[in-house]
Amino acid sequence: MKNRLFYTFLLPFLVLIGLAAMMFLPELEIAGYALKPVNLLSDVGVSSSNLHTPLEDDEPLMLDSIPEIKPTFQEEHPEGMTIVEDFSSQLSDSSFFVGRGMDHFYEMLGKSKELTRPVRIAYFGDSFIEGDILTDQLRADLQSEFGGEGVGYIDMASPTAGFRRSVRAYSKGWRQKSITDSVRFDRSRQGLAERFYVPIGSAYTNVNGLPNRKSKHQDTCSVSNVYFRSPEGMSVSVRINGGETQTFEALATEEVQTLGVRGRIGKVTWSVTGDSIDRGDTFFGVSMDGVNGVALDNFSLRGSSGITLGTIPDHTLEEFAKVRAYDLIVLQFGLNVANARRGNYAEYERKMRQVVVKLAKAFPEASILIVSVSDRGQKVDGEVTTMYGIEQLVKYQRQLAYRTGCAYWNLFEAMGGKGSMAVFADSIPVRANKDYTHLNFAGGRYLGHLLFEALVDGKNNYEKRKAYEAEP
Repeated sequence: MKNRLFYTFLLPFLVLIGLAAMMFLPELEIAGYALKPVNLLSDVGVSSSNLHTPLEDDEPLMLDSIPEIKPTFQEEHPEGMTIVEDFSSQLSDSSFFVGRGMDHFYEMLGKSKELTRPVRIAYFGDSFIEGDILTDQLRADLQSEFGGEGVGYIDMASPTAGFRRSVRAYSKGWRQKSITDSVRFDRSRQGLAERFYVPIGSAYTNVNGLPNRKSKHQDTCSVSNVYFRSPEGMSVSVRINGGETQTFEALATEEVQTLGVRGRIGKVTWSVTGDSIDRGDTFFGVSMDGVNGVALDNFSLRGSSGITLGTIPDHTLEEFAKVRAYDLIVLQFGLNVANARRGNYAEYERKMRQVVVKLAKAFPEASILIVSVSDRGQKVDGEVTTMYGIEQLVKYQRQLAYRTGCAYWNLFEAMGGKGSMAVFADSIPVRANKDYTHLNFAGGRYLGHLLFEALVDGKNNYEKRKAYEAEP
C-alpha cells in the first residue's frame, strides 16, 4: 500500500504559502466592491491604520480648543460672622431630601419693593422667641432694609398679649384650644400656631401696633386680614381705627379662608356675633401687614420640641399656603429637647426630618432655615456651665439641615458658644434671665440683629454668585 502521509502535510503547507503571498497583493476592487485585504495576523496584531483613524462613534478631540473651567464661586464674609450655611447643593437620593436652600428667599428679598404682596417669613419656635423676643428685632431690621409694615400674624386670643411689646392685643369671647392641652384637643382643627379658637356667643379681637423707636414700621399697617373656617358661612365685622363697622359675609366652606381690609391702619377690631359652637366655626388669627416689603409671623409655642408641627393636617397647611404663602420657613427649637444626661438625639432628628418634608410639600417654593438651639446654662458645683446635651444637639440640628438639604444658622455659636448664656445673664446690659435659659428683650434685639446681618450677607453673596455665573 502506497504511503500518502507526505501529501497530507504538503497540502496545508501550499495553502499557507498561498495565503501569505496574498497578504502582499495591492487593494483590489471588483464590480465596484473593495475586497477585504488578507491578514493572517489580524487576530493577534494591530493594524497601523487603526492607530490613526477614529471610530465613527468617537467625538473629535478638542485639545487646544478645550475651554477653561470656571472655578466655583468663593463667598466672602465679614470676619467673625456666623454665616447661614446652605446645604441644598448636597444632592441626596434619600426620601427626606427636599433641597430647600436660601436662593428663593434671597431672590424674593431682592424684589420685595416691587411685589404686590409681602415677602413672608414663618418663624416657628419655642419659649425662646415667645413674646416676639428676637423676631421683633429681626422683623424691624428687615422692614427697614427691604420695606414692609406691621407685626404680621397674631392669634385671635394671643397667649403672649400680656408682655409682647411689638403689638397690643385684647380679645374677648374666644375659647382657646391648643396642642398643649392635656385633654380634648381636636388636632384636625388646629392652624399654623397649633391652636384654634371657637367663638362663644359674641367675640372680638382688637389689635393695634405700638410705636417703638427700635421697631419702626410696626405701629401701623396697610392690610389686615382674619383667618378662619366657616362650614355654614357667617357674618364677620371689622372696624378700622375706631371708625364705622363694615360687615362681610363669609363663604360656607370647610377650607381656610380670609377676609381683609386696607387703609392706614393703626388699630383694627375683628368680631363675630351669635353662637358658632355647634356650626363648627374655627378661627385662627388676624394679621397686620404692608402691601409689599417683608412680613414676619412669630409662631411660638411654650414647651414645644417642634415635632408636633407634624400633627397639623396636610390639607390645613396647603390651605394656608393659598391664603398666606411663605417664602422662608424658620425652625428654631431645642430648649425642650436638650437633656443633661443625653447626647444622642438621632430619634429627634429623624422625627424633625418628617416635619421638614411635610412643610416643604405644603409650601413648595419656600426656603427652609434650621436655627440651632441656643446655649443653656446649668449649675454644677455652684458654677454655671453649658448643659452637656446642648453641644451634641447643635450637631444633630446641623446634620438635620444637611440631610434634608436646607439651610442652617448656628445660634449657639452666634451668641458666643459654650458658657455664653451665663455671660448674657451677667452682662451689662443684662441680655438673659437668671434661669440661664431664656433671653430678655435686650438679648433678643442683639441676636435678632445678628441673624439679620447673616441673612443680608447671604443675600449679597447670592447676588454676586448669580452675576458670576452669568459671566461668559
